[in-house]
Amino acid sequence: MRQEVEGLRELRQIAGKAQEDIANALNIKQPSVSKIEKQADMYLSTLRSYVEAVGGKLELIVKLPGGPALHLDHLGDIAAVSRPVEGATKL
Repeated sequence: MRQEVEGLRELRQIAGKAQEDIANALNIKQPSVSKIEKQADMYLSTLRSYVEAVGGKLELIVKLPGGPALHLDHLGDIAAVSRPVEGATKL
């Protein structure tokens, strides 16, 4: 199985979904899905929502020289924004 895709459109096609399916899942109109698929730059929350709408899960991995691959958890997760950070002091 292929390990890379060219973009969101190809990802959607591999998942067997139509733009209308994604639009319904995201509660937006089909032309907005087309616009998202053509964007080169977007919010992580938008990317995460799109990936979940095609039935996937977004994972972010950072590879630093000489170190292990590091998973970034909750980055771009809208729900994580409202959660308090343990040990943080409110200013």
